[in-house]
Amino acid sequence: MRKVAVLGFALAALVFASGVQALTITGTGEATRSYAFRLDGHEVFVLGVDSVEERQSCTINRQPWDCWAPAIRSLQQILFEGGEVTCETITEPDEDQRVLATCTTVHGDDLGLLMIESGFAVALRRETTRYNDAEQAARDARIGLWQGEFAPPAIWRARPMSPPSERPRFPFDEPLP
Repeated sequence: MRKVAVLGFALAALVFASGVQALTITGTGEATRSYAFRLDGHEVFVLGVDSVEERQSCTINRQPWDCWAPAIRSLQQILFEGGEVTCETITEPDEDQRVLATCTTVHGDDLGLLMIESGFAVALRRETTRYNDAEQAARDARIGLWQGEFAPPAIWRARPMSPPSERPRFPFDEPLP
């Protein structure tokens, strides 16, 4: 819990320095994608976390695997078990009310960390380095997406026939701690 408080304070200082009008959004989340959820009228993208797209396929033992379905179920389960979620935005809402934020559960758990630890999300190192160890542990345990093979979501989206990312732009030049 103390670690979350220190990270929250550091993030608040950075957001204040950037001039972004931070919002605190609280409520019960509902997964809209495998890496985002609806909360109080906003679509929240968790800082430093990404996951597969609905049309993205993965493989297990060279066999096709619809990895998106268990990934979105995993996020919904995390949101359900976490109870009420509180998110601190680091971007202002865009025209579709999408925001980039750090979030904690009512129990004080870092939502992004829970997503990465499930194995159904990957760390976005360009945004933060705080989830690198958790991602490596999920890889080593071969859980979630790591039980098979998949293209990193950002690389998959960069393919010509893939949909573009709708993730809000990360507003800083360097990754956050």
